[in-house]
Amino acid sequence: MIKKSFEIFKRMICLVITALLLISASGCKTDKDDYEEPQKKPSGAYIDTDGNAYLEISAGTLSKIPGRFGSVTATVDREHIILLGKDGSLSVRSEDADKPVDENVYRISEVRDDSVIYVKVIFHEKGKERYFLPEESTGDEYPPGLYDEYSFFRYSYGDDGPVSLGPYEYFVTASDTGSVLDVVRDHSSLSLFCLDAGEKNVRTVCDYGSVTGFEVIPICISGDGSFMCFSECRLDEEVPQGEARYKVYIVSNGEKKTVLELDEKRITDAGINDDGDFAVIRLRSQDTMYLWDKEDGIIPVHLPGRPNFNHIFSDKGNIDVFTDYHKGCLYARIKKDNDLGMMCSVSPDGKSEILADDIRSFDIRNGHTAYLTKERHLFIAGLDDGRLSDTVKAAEGVLGYMLSPKGDSVIYLTDADGETGKLWYRSFDQDGSTLISDSCYAYRNNYGLFDDSYSELRAYFTSDGKGVLYFTDSKKCGYSYSGTLCIWDTVKKESTAIDTDVSTFLETGYKDGSIKRDSISYLKCSDSYEEDKYVSSEKMLCSLMHWNGKKSETAADKIAVFVW
Repeated sequence: MIKKSFEIFKRMICLVITALLLISASGCKTDKDDYEEPQKKPSGAYIDTDGNAYLEISAGTLSKIPGRFGSVTATVDREHIILLGKDGSLSVRSEDADKPVDENVYRISEVRDDSVIYVKVIFHEKGKERYFLPEESTGDEYPPGLYDEYSFFRYSYGDDGPVSLGPYEYFVTASDTGSVLDVVRDHSSLSLFCLDAGEKNVRTVCDYGSVTGFEVIPICISGDGSFMCFSECRLDEEVPQGEARYKVYIVSNGEKKTVLELDEKRITDAGINDDGDFAVIRLRSQDTMYLWDKEDGIIPVHLPGRPNFNHIFSDKGNIDVFTDYHKGCLYARIKKDNDLGMMCSVSPDGKSEILADDIRSFDIRNGHTAYLTKERHLFIAGLDDGRLSDTVKAAEGVLGYMLSPKGDSVIYLTDADGETGKLWYRSFDQDGSTLISDSCYAYRNNYGLFDDSYSELRAYFTSDGKGVLYFTDSKKCGYSYSGTLCIWDTVKKESTAIDTDVSTFLETGYKDGSIKRDSISYLKCSDSYEEDKYVSSEKMLCSLMHWNGKKSETAADKIAVFVW
């Protein structure tokens, strides 16, 4: 959750080549049944070698934004476009009018509907030679060139100018707004402050003055800034008698409370729901996590092992980002020493129960679960107030699987031979499975083993659950793979080939990674490669394509994609 300085560039390279999802469209429903539009997220653009950006703003339309850009991002509501030029200039487009925001901007850090947080390089000496350009990043800890310091700023759309968040120490933002919880160390002074969404003046949460023997780390903050969680660690070799070395605090409506006191430092994760009335706090490498309820306070939960924070679920799905979550049963995947795990339920009063043991993985969507056992048997079941119901063995010899967005069906892979396998579909309310393809591309990791997570399955449901996208005829394309992109109709039980030589899906425009059946964007592989002088990798030139449900059209050429 903590934003480490300038690690994002490396992640961007990895994400571009491993992005297996799609840019989805907004707008009209494709059916008149209970189809629900997925929840959008900030949508990034794809940039050609000339610097022009291509971004989906309206349903099924990829808009070209001419210029020389390093990055372009649209907000969730698509009301604003954040433009970062290759010369370091930052501007925001609203209703086709660009408003200059700042200069010497290194990268965009957070994009929200109400604001953008970015990193700026500060030059104090006039006449100093400057080499700074965003596209010239080496991926190192600091941007290249000569400069004096770097700092974070937040700009709220429509304001006269940005607000400084100070030199980087640590900060976190709310999942739904631009509220910021920030630690600033200026020489020997240390302070923790909060900047609520839309506000220009910061309010101090804790002021440590000239004390140097503390490390303060923000953990999470609610959208309205009324709830926050942070940790404090004494760095002294000897802690004064009666004092704890490590403490975790929450601040709710201005009242500060101590949650934990430990004799040693622990890395802590936490998440708060959008309403700001419920939170989960977890210490890494510990078998105890803590529930915080606005009415009941802190409730310790003793688990039979250590959960990863991104393996905690509500009955709706994964809650590593606490959006749209309300108080109720939680579910945690507890990892064991043999790389297997357990599915445990956690009741609101802190009691835990093992629901399934010796499993490889599980997923939850909308009151249903699918889990894979040690023997690679795939089970599907319902969830009823922290218990499994109507459990059914769906298949054996399963290598990877994925639940539909509504949780009422599942796709899975079996019989992998080399780099292909059989892709199957099963509905929860019907007996038996249907074969989608006997030559679906099967991803292998660097160790030659199949990854159990559905993200490596290379097959995906559409957002209405009535379509499945997958690859066949896979072949090497540079350091990556390409193949024929197909879509299978779950009602008609038939497949349509969209295009050949497709190298990858694109970054999705929706938070849950879902896909619209009649609006699919993808990259078509080219044989042209060029060495990149700033990164020890190569770039593959691709064509940006868009499929409208009937045919594909070229949206742009010369899209450079990093490959390993």
